[in-house]
Amino acid sequence: AKPPPGVVLTMEAVCIMLSVEPNMVKNPNAPPYKIADYWGPAKKKVLSDMGFLNRLKNYPIDAVDPNIIAKVMPYINNPDFDDNTIRRASKAAAGMCKWVHAVVTYDKVARVVAPK
Repeated sequence: AKPPPGVVLTMEAVCIMLSVEPNMVKNPNAPPYKIADYWGPAKKKVLSDMGFLNRLKNYPIDAVDPNIIAKVMPYINNPDFDDNTIRRASKAAAGMCKWVHAVVTYDKVARVVAPK
């Protein structure tokens, strides 16, 4: 069974931040096409990783790949990707949502104040 949409949304963003590749699965709305499914990889490579919290704590916030930031921006700009909204589905997912927002905000500020 799939978790609530807010949890799925959060784990997609976390997978992008951690460079975890999605599985490409059939698009149920357009069968010949494939869509990215992060839930399987999230369960296998992120949530089951005993060092997951350390991966978040030790994330290289001063050297985030701009491609990762670009990939995660649609999540940042999605009104449903808000820790208060996500909290209704899962407090843990809400914390991860805040983490993604915090890393992106830090990256944005660091780029503005970085010596040229």
